Amino acid sequence: MHAAMAGFELDYGELREYAHGMFAEVVEAYGEEFEAYLPACLAKAAESLDLDDGVLYDSDEDAADRGRGYNDGFESDSDDSDGGGGGGRGERYSVFSGICEEKAAACKAIANYAHHAPRAFTPRLNEFVDRVGRMCDYMHEMVRAQAHLAMARLARCALEAAPPPATESLAVVDAALCATQRACLEDDDREAVATAMEAAAEVLKSVGAAAGGGVAFVIEKGHVAELAAHCLAVLEGRAACQEGEHDELEHATRNGGGGDDEEEEDEDEEAELGLIVLEGVAELLPALVTFAGAASHASFQPHVAALLRRTSVNRPEGQRSVAYATFVEVVRAIGAPAAVIVPMALPGCARELSSAESGGLRRNCAYCAGVLAELCGSAAEASKYLPTLAPALAALLDDEDEEQGVKDNAASACVRILTMHQCAAAKDPATGPALLDRTLRALPLREDFEEAAAAYGGLCALLRVDDPEVNVFAPRIVQTFALVATEEAGKAAKRLSAAAATARGAARFVDFVPADALRAMGACVTEMSSARADVHAVLARLPHEQQAALMGLSNVQ
Repeated sequence: MHAAMAGFELDYGELREYAHGMFAEVVEAYGEEFEAYLPACLAKAAESLDLDDGVLYDSDEDAADRGRGYNDGFESDSDDSDGGGGGGRGERYSVFSGICEEKAAACKAIANYAHHAPRAFTPRLNEFVDRVGRMCDYMHEMVRAQAHLAMARLARCALEAAPPPATESLAVVDAALCATQRACLEDDDREAVATAMEAAAEVLKSVGAAAGGGVAFVIEKGHVAELAAHCLAVLEGRAACQEGEHDELEHATRNGGGGDDEEEEDEDEEAELGLIVLEGVAELLPALVTFAGAASHASFQPHVAALLRRTSVNRPEGQRSVAYATFVEVVRAIGAPAAVIVPMALPGCARELSSAESGGLRRNCAYCAGVLAELCGSAAEASKYLPTLAPALAALLDDEDEEQGVKDNAASACVRILTMHQCAAAKDPATGPALLDRTLRALPLREDFEEAAAAYGGLCALLRVDDPEVNVFAPRIVQTFALVATEEAGKAAKRLSAAAATARGAARFVDFVPADALRAMGACVTEMSSARADVHAVLARLPHEQQAALMGLSNVQ
């Protein structure tokens, strides 16, 4: 630690950058125990953010015209050059100086200090809200992006330290959301705008979790309405960062995608940047819908319409994939009232399952299909789509060459379909047995564990059904649960081993079934083992290791 601190003292920006990066990782492991090192690290972070950029202006007036007027603590000739205010909508200089990476690393470190050692960081919070806020308007997009993410973490830290109705935390929330709005209005870099949107989504989630009047404050300040307007502008291609995008796409179409390798690489990069800003909307828009509440759902109808236009077959597959991913999360946030959208979206979604070339699009559409099917108002309404939807999903499950993530989403979609409306589809002898058979063959999930609650929770519902068409699958459902339980017990043992081998904290694992889903499976097996002889008999025949793993699910933490 002391050797790393020594890197801050050398007059070498790259070493200071690496030192910020190292301590950003260390605080994640130490948590509040990092307090002893925090004052020195924060002092060095402040020094990095205050460093002179070496950008000179002809006069103070020129500096004011180029910048946003954030001069507190900065020399006029080293200010952030172009916050986008004087240059007009969407105009911003991108000047990469030797300290950009150092400033970006300092922003990331501050974000981690606030997130992983919030108690120790809180006394310095206001100081860094001002500093990091200025970095949101810095002259290079790399720094701006990291600053937006840091502002989101500062807002969360403030909310935890002084929950609403305390005004101190709400002022930080306001500063973070104002920074995102400036980015949406003025920033011409799509990646920076996308990151700002993702940061705003995190802020909204933090405010929603804190409650206590924070939601009303954000709505009254106009942030929800204005951020929703920015999302719609992006979906309709009107955002500042999208200026020129239509001309570039038209040029690519006119040239048939041809040209030399350099032109094709430029077009690929442009398409990727276009997707990046849409991915920012994919994070922010569902958060806005959830945050605004049921009374405001009607105000998002233009957004739904714009998303559906983005799913048209004449759009590139990348755009369609992001559009479906965003659409389904918006629909989930709206809930039952979104049932009116199903006839407009589900047929196209089902078509993509068999015609889409990219695995990402098939994966998103499989997930979307399951969610939309659940929203059908009645079993009769849902049955209209089953003749095309069920075979398309089953084909994905049967394809040995299909991507695992696609199969996982298709399996969870099938479970959603089988269990909707009191398991009507599962009880139907024409569709239930065949679809359930193929679904169980595709389980357990191997990649997309976010779908564990839907997939395994649905199997719990099927195990509780008293119907001959479904009961015949009870042994296979229990065996699937046993396999999941055994695999997760093995992962838990590895996590404990990894934690014991490290100085502090457990290793970071993401490939595991959430504890809530595991406990639900354990409770279901225990309940049905007592209620049904066939389930009890299946349990008795399982290997001892699997029996023990199943019985241990109720104690999973």
